[in-house]
Parts: sequence; structure tokens; C-alpha cells
Amino acid sequence: MIQITTVNPSIEEQISNYDHMSKEMVSRLLEKTKREFPEWKDFEKRLDYIYNLVQFLHKNKTKLAEIAIAEMNKTLTNQLVKLKNVHHNMVMILVL
Repeated sequence: MIQITTVNPSIEEQISNYDHMSKEMVSRLLEKTKREFPEWKDFEKRLDYIYNLVQFLHKNKTKLAEIAIAEMNKTLTNQLVKLKNVHHNMVMILVL
């Protein structure tokens, strides 16, 4: 299988490898998405998904920031601030 490699642009260091997705794999995922989209229309279920995303972002903020640092040559402080802003915005969606 073909692999896609992400590289830290500042030091040319390999970060991770990902499997290339064939057209068939993408088509299957798109079909699954179409089948599950009606759940997204249900407001209560959508809130559950957003709540879970907020929890995931909060729990994994350092790891997500480290990925951004490696892949986009950003600083830890910069990425933690961005993730905090995303987390805050998602919480506001839940509150409204």
C-alpha cells in the first residue's frame, strides 16, 4: 500500500506515515457519511457530538499542539492558545 509521509518542514524530520486511500475507500466513507447524515440533523444528537468533540479537544490539547508544532513549525504557546480558543468557541455553541 502507498504511504503518505508528513515531514517537519524546518528540520526535514519524518513525523508520521499514513496509508493512501483508494477511490473505493473514499467512496465507501462518503456513502457511510450520507447514511449517517440524518443523525446530524437531530439537534440533540448534534449537541452530543459537539460535546464529545469539546471533551476530546480539552483532553488531548497538548498532543494536538505537539502535532501542529511538528507539522507546521509553530510554537507550543501559539498552538495551546489556538486550541483554547477553539475549545471556548465549542463550549459557547453548547451553551447557546
